[in-house]
Amino acid sequence: MKEPFMLGGGCLVSYLLGSLHGVQIVAKLLRLDLTTIGSKSWTGTNLLRAVGVRAFIMAVVVDVFKAFLPTYIAIVIWHEPWQVILVGTLSIIGHTNPIFFHFQGGKAVSATAGMFFALSIWYSVLWLAFPAALGVFLALIILTRIVSLGSMLGTLSGALVITLLSLDRSVPWEITVWVGGVVIYIWWCHRENIRRLLQGKENRFNAIRW
Repeated sequence: MKEPFMLGGGCLVSYLLGSLHGVQIVAKLLRLDLTTIGSKSWTGTNLLRAVGVRAFIMAVVVDVFKAFLPTYIAIVIWHEPWQVILVGTLSIIGHTNPIFFHFQGGKAVSATAGMFFALSIWYSVLWLAFPAALGVFLALIILTRIVSLGSMLGTLSGALVITLLSLDRSVPWEITVWVGGVVIYIWWCHRENIRRLLQGKENRFNAIRW
């Protein structure tokens, strides 16, 4: 009987940690309303555009760590992939729908990275997806100066690598299914960016402040 309560408690704690939205915390410390700037969204990209690299790094560290921590703890406590994935995913849901910030959050990328870092400690073969994801992400930013495009196609590239790894059962099927689902969720969170991309109106980077 204790197991369901422990798992439920882990999910709740993970969601609450995920709701500590790093971008909004940093922005509010700087007395900055990102809904009036750039893409008008509470995202790391918009914070980077509005303030600069240092504020962006602080926010990303918070958003990555808050998903890494509950996922890693879940790995230590539970040994079934589906339990770990369930707990970790709640931190991503908290990131995109933070209860502490009126359910206005980010677009799942940094929190997904934090959860994936923890899963990669558990299954080290997952690290092979990072070069593909990071390479596509950086290449598209350099070529197009559009971060949303790099984020979406970068995560898709990483997911394709993991799918290939799962063919010889190096990766549990639960993680492969989760990766597919989280990519769809990231793209759904970027639906406004996709609309602007199709219209040729998506924001591009120019100069970046430190």
